[in-house]
Amino acid sequence: MSIETGAAKHNFLQKLTDAELGETVKIVGMQNLSVRLAELGLTTNTLVRVVRTAPLGDPLEIEVRGYLLCIRKQTAEQIQVVPVIPPQTPLANASREDTNL
Repeated sequence: MSIETGAAKHNFLQKLTDAELGETVKIVGMQNLSVRLAELGLTTNTLVRVVRTAPLGDPLEIEVRGYLLCIRKQTAEQIQVVPVIPPQTPLANASREDTNL
């Protein structure tokens, strides 16, 4: 998946194992994953937050659909994700005078 902006082309597609700790990503594709993982909520367009990893990187603990799930690193490498840009709230950049408080 790529996004073209003018002459520059940016590729945002990455593996779930490439996500930083605490980062929220959206699942955009999966390769050879079991039906069981889909039943656990790992489906396309689902938001996932990386909570922590074991000292050697396996397993990976993620938050998906409001619960914590541990998956093997081998499984996480088969999940393609894109970073999620946090939504801007209208009050985040407004000054106190603009909010009429």
